[in-house]
Amino acid sequence: MAPLKPTFTDVHGRKVAAQMTHEGRTSRLTINELDENGEPTLLLCLNSYDATLLARACNLFVKHNFSVNFTDVNMMLSPEDKAQILGDEEELPRDKDTW
Repeated sequence: MAPLKPTFTDVHGRKVAAQMTHEGRTSRLTINELDENGEPTLLLCLNSYDATLLARACNLFVKHNFSVNFTDVNMMLSPEDKAQILGDEEELPRDKDTW
């Protein structure tokens, strides 16, 4: 069997491969850590229900990070910058507390 190629590399630099496997009529999603030779060590073996819960957790994490990052960027923008981004043609309020 050829060595697996990583699906992604995590924040700690570990190479991780996700792979669908089939046992009869049952499908599984395996998450493996790859060593330097591409040989897998099983981290997770998920059925459809488990994979759905993991996908939901990942989706929530991504949405949370997006909102935090957007809030940080939004706080750095002036009222003029916000109006330009949003395409607002109305007159801008001069009091920055109204934004």
